Amino acid sequence: MRLVRPLLTVAIAALAGVAFAGPAHADATVPLNQTKNDKTVLASTFESQRCKDERFAPRTAGEDGWHFILPGTDGNFVKITLTFKDLGGNTVVVEIPDADDNPYKNDFYDAGDDGKHAYLFTPAGWTLTAGSAVITNSADFFTLSHTCGGTPDTSTPTPGGETPTPGGQTPTPGGQTPTPGTTPGGPGVTPSSSGQPGLPVTGAAVTVFAAVGLALVVGGAGTLFLVRRRRDLPTEV
Repeated sequence: MRLVRPLLTVAIAALAGVAFAGPAHADATVPLNQTKNDKTVLASTFESQRCKDERFAPRTAGEDGWHFILPGTDGNFVKITLTFKDLGGNTVVVEIPDADDNPYKNDFYDAGDDGKHAYLFTPAGWTLTAGSAVITNSADFFTLSHTCGGTPDTSTPTPGGETPTPGGQTPTPGGQTPTPGTTPGGPGVTPSSSGQPGLPVTGAAVTVFAAVGLALVVGGAGTLFLVRRRRDLPTEV
């Protein structure tokens, strides 16, 4: 009997602790409602646009604002993971909350008894393709409450900032390029020092004809001299 009474006391205390203790719940992972079944979301065309949301006040014109909610009052966000496609088609994964140096401003906050909330800014024009959240307690999903679409930056600067020359040609200083082997003033023309047009050069032909004529004259004179001398000689008997 001495041992039974202490054991009964311990058992009753243990049962009371179990009865009055709150239920314990492990963290759960739930999907984003709007991206189930491979659906995607563009902030500028989302059905609920609320650009006057006070959480969107720091948003610039080149950013999209996103506002997420965990329905119910029993659970809390632990972490949200979102997947986007940027304007170049690249996949970008953003987590909420993220490091302080994360370029995409985001955070969690409470809003009375309306559940837990989160907001995020991304470059305008990104497409939300998937999302999941780790939460306390349990829920079937979390949801995108509203957005505020910005204006995408579609400008593409010329690499190096250079302006190409039309036609791909490089202009020649002075506008013209002289042709090798020519002299300014006309192709193949050598200017005369006297300023008068040059006469045809005929010296070689005249010299040849003069030499031939002189040879004929000398030969003829020699022949005539020999004929006369032969005529003047006495005739033998």
